[in-house]
Amino acid sequence: MTTAEATTSDDRELARTIDSTIARYTRAIRRTIHRASRGQELTTAEWRALQSVAALGSALGSTLARRTGVAPSTMSRTLDGLAARGFVRFATDPEDGNRVHAFITDAGQHALDAYETLADERLLRAIETLEPKQKERLREAMGDLRSALSRIPQAEAD
Repeated sequence: MTTAEATTSDDRELARTIDSTIARYTRAIRRTIHRASRGQELTTAEWRALQSVAALGSALGSTLARRTGVAPSTMSRTLDGLAARGFVRFATDPEDGNRVHAFITDAGQHALDAYETLADERLLRAIETLEPKQKERLREAMGDLRSALSRIPQAEAD
């Protein structure tokens, strides 16, 4: 039986619910950040790029492009914009002078921390409205989803 055959309409509805909830949350975070940063905000692409560089320590643009799901040329422009603002710096790979790694700067980490604090605060306000049993069910469901996502082969996840 193929994955498509095993997928039920309930599974599809659950997938759509998760997707729409994540999209709604993302929009709400963007609005919160936009209000807080008064027009000096990072784009979603810049935020994702900074998160990825911070998580990896350093990365090639092609790696970041794959990780964030954008074209390498788009990632190159994003990184150039972040570098112009002092949020990332570039260094040539000592073993391969044709490869350039991006590193997050202190200013970039500060901006990323500020964004993540705003995002965390927004989510915490929503979580605080839940009853303890709802919080526990959500915690379990998120663990289940994280586990299910980790079982998807990386090539398929990219």
